[in-house]
Parts: sequence; structure tokens; C-alpha cells
Amino acid sequence: MLGAAADAGQGTLVAADLPDQAGAVRDLVASYRRARATETRTEQSRPRAWLPLMLAVVLLVAQAASRRTAALVGLAFACLAVPSGGTAQQPQLPRSPAEKAWDRHDLRRARAAYLTELAAHRKEDAAWYNAGTAALADSDGETAQSSLGHAAASLDPDLRFRALYNLGLLALHQADEDSAGRDTHLADAERAYREALLLRPHDRAAKWNLELAVRQRGGSSQNKAPPSGGGGSGPSGGGARSSGGVQGGLNPAQAEQLLRSIGHEELKTRRDRTGLMRHAAEPGVKDW
Repeated sequence: MLGAAADAGQGTLVAADLPDQAGAVRDLVASYRRARATETRTEQSRPRAWLPLMLAVVLLVAQAASRRTAALVGLAFACLAVPSGGTAQQPQLPRSPAEKAWDRHDLRRARAAYLTELAAHRKEDAAWYNAGTAALADSDGETAQSSLGHAAASLDPDLRFRALYNLGLLALHQADEDSAGRDTHLADAERAYREALLLRPHDRAAKWNLELAVRQRGGSSQNKAPPSGGGGSGPSGGGARSSGGVQGGLNPAQAEQLLRSIGHEELKTRRDRTGLMRHAAEPGVKDW
């Protein structure tokens, strides 16, 4: 039975009657030669098919670069790339003479230039607005009144709001200069700001100037304290008369300075907005 078990287990049976069984086992084990274990491995190597492809591409590029035609094509690409880089730094639209004069704070030349543009584009509401705002900044009340009044009838709600806002500023300015017609000018300012608030009910600068006109008309403007940040969120870019932040109203010098700065802020904001210029429709064509 022991022999059968040893054969089944592929082992060797050491006889029990041997005087040195331990030595016999040791000699038996030493006589065995172990076969080296074999295993199968799958090599996960990187694909090398791209090497011939890359070599072919390099050869094609080198062959094309060595030819005269390739050199001419590369020179053409270089010439086209230089103007494109230079034009990217230039503004999209060229500056007009009126805008250049306005940027230099030359109000008289800016007003004259905008009036010249108005003569050539009398059907454009934006041209009327520009001329009126420049006239307002240059203290030309008559031109500002007529030009802004024309722009206030525009169908563009944004342009109409700005024109009404500046008409209100003009009326407030005239109320400071004309004591005899003070109430009339304040009434005009109140009416202009009420119409402007119909277009932008939440405009803080227009609300402040409307309240200022109402209180000045009632004779209680000296008790009006300016709100925090008053006039800073309106389209005039801080042109509201409350932006000085002085308790008890503004003196004439401050009012004059604010009224002169409003025109510059108005046109600067307008230039930053795209699509403001509206071209009038041709005669006989309905403007839907």
C-alpha cells in the first residue's frame, strides 16, 4: 500500500530497515535534478509601426524643402503672415476727425466736426445725437436742444434714452443760468427724465436727476442729500449731478464741470457699443 501511494504521488519510498534513513533521504534529494520551471509570457511592447511612417514623412518634408518651389511657397506664407499680425493690433474702425478731437478734449473742434458729419448723414439718428452731445459739452445750448430733440424721436430705445437724458441735463444747466425761466427749464428737465424712465425704469442716475429737478422746482433742493453712488450707473457714466457727493447740493463751479464732462462720457460709452448707427430706410420702403 505504501508503494502504491508513493507511485501515485510520483515519490520514492525509503525502506524502514536502513540504518541511516536521514542520510538516505538527503542523498536521494541531492540526486534529483530539478527541471527549470517554464512559463509563457505575452510581451506588451509598444507598437513600432509609426517609426517607418515618421521616417517617410521626414523624407518627404526634406525633399520638398530642398526644391525651389517649396522655398517660394514658404516665402509667400511668411509675407502673408506679417501683414496679418500688423493688422491685428489696429482698431477695427478708423477714428474719425470728430472722435480724435473729442479724445483730445478739443470741444470746439469736436462740435464742428460732428456738425459736419451731421450735414452728410442727416438721416442717421446717431449723427444727431453726436452733434447734440458735443454741443452740450461745448455750452452751445441752441444746437444741443435741436439736435438732441431730433435724436429723442428715434425708434432706437437706447439712443432715445440717451438723448432724453442729455436733454434733461441741458434743461438743468439752463435752469442754473436763467433764473427768470428757472421753473420752465426745470419742468422741461422733469418731463425729459420721466420719458427716459419709461425706457429704463431702474436707471438710478435718471431717477436721481428727476428727483433733483422736482425738488429744485419746489425750492427744497438744499435739503436733498445725495445717495450713495448716485449717478454712477446711468448711461452718462457718472454724469449725473449727484456724483459729486457733496452734502446740500452742488455749487455752480461743480455743476459746470459735471455738465461739461457728461458729453465726453456719453460719446465714449456710445463708441464702445456696436451696432448703434442706424441707417434710415430708402424713400418708399417701409421700416418695419
